[in-house]
Amino acid sequence: VTEVGDCGMVIGNGGSDGTGIGKERVRNGIVENNYTYGCRGEPKVLSFGSFNCPNMTVRNNIADFLLGTTSASYPGIYGSRETVFCYVGDSTPDPTVGVRIYNNSLYCNIDNGTAFFVKISGASTAQVDIKNNISYQPYIGYWADKFVYVDNGATVAAYTASNNTVNQNTNPNFTATPPVTLADWKPATGSYAINAGTTVPVLRDFNNASRYGATYDMGAILP
Repeated sequence: VTEVGDCGMVIGNGGSDGTGIGKERVRNGIVENNYTYGCRGEPKVLSFGSFNCPNMTVRNNIADFLLGTTSASYPGIYGSRETVFCYVGDSTPDPTVGVRIYNNSLYCNIDNGTAFFVKISGASTAQVDIKNNISYQPYIGYWADKFVYVDNGATVAAYTASNNTVNQNTNPNFTATPPVTLADWKPATGSYAINAGTTVPVLRDFNNASRYGATYDMGAILP
């Protein structure tokens, strides 16, 4: 058995006090149009990324967290495991303020465990805006409605969220489930994602197709 750790990227400050060599500061970035796989091993943690720095935009990304070879539930061997699209945590000396998470898509077939789309940590973290995201995790049970989770001093005042998946057990009608190829991630006819987004500064989708029009859709790829 091979244990696979967190597959997510980490973007944040290079140190705690801002002094000395290598204490670089990250801010004002855009993370977009990435396709991340969760591998097929035995993960304890599945995430797209951790963002611990100010003024970051995370948009049009896909997290393919299919485990095993079929869409059936995947129990794994670890009693404690977590799936989350991204972590947003506090940082010093620049507090993590102004993180925008728009039009991303996630699928995972892990069985139970804790499963959020965004986890926000730290009392100084603020102004996290979460909109137009799809998360389909059909086997997670109790955590299905926990789209955003706050801990370690963070409160609900740290974020705003709208036009996202309401319950992660609800099928968004991807073109194919589990989505395997890029084309599979398109919401098909009848999907709750179609015309259900809100206006955000994401002018194109993962495939560079224009989002301009009367209504906005949820997810990384347009129907």
